[in-house]
Amino acid sequence: MLFYSWPGNVRELARVCSVMIAYAKPGAPLDQELIARCAPDVLKGEPNAKAGPVLWDDVPLRDALRAFERELILARLERHNWNVRLARESLRLPKTTFHRYVAGLGITF
Repeated sequence: MLFYSWPGNVRELARVCSVMIAYAKPGAPLDQELIARCAPDVLKGEPNAKAGPVLWDDVPLRDALRAFERELILARLERHNWNVRLARESLRLPKTTFHRYVAGLGITF
């Protein structure tokens, strides 16, 4: 599940978690069989290449958070067709904070 790209974002992840909890037996592990029964697409999906190194390498927390912030801002910019105001508002960030993040993360428009 860690390497699945979650194209439906957090809503898809929340739905899969809810279904798995509903079908899990008390005290049983959440194993591959349960995932296959509740969310087979998760097992068929392509691994998220950006998640692997952050999760499994010895990346310091600060660097992992920075990588996530960068990917999140870029994803929001893409979703809103590079409309900075809409991307910023979707993140619920003030204008100055958003631009400070963008500059600090080396994102250019």
